[in-house]
Amino acid sequence: MSIPLTMVEVLRGRAVTLWPRAFADGREVPVRSWTVVAGEAGDALATAGSGGVPFRSSWSRLAPPGGAYEVVFRIEVDTPETGHRTVDGAITVVVRSPALQD
Repeated sequence: MSIPLTMVEVLRGRAVTLWPRAFADGREVPVRSWTVVAGEAGDALATAGSGGVPFRSSWSRLAPPGGAYEVVFRIEVDTPETGHRTVDGAITVVVRSPALQD
């Protein structure tokens, strides 16, 4: 299994929505649940959810110069071929300025 998205760029203070997805043998498999297990989740509304619930967050701080934040998700899936499995996948979050908060 793998997670194809490895990096996103976001504007400082703007909310983004990410839908954790998983693939096995090149096919998308239903996500049962996801959890943020490490990294900087920003101002996340939730750090865990079912497969039908997106991860929604914003980052109000820039990373140190030349740096980025990383969010590590643990994704749980069930498939007839593989049974119950978990996979950890990291997404790099590059926060851009200027801040566009209201």
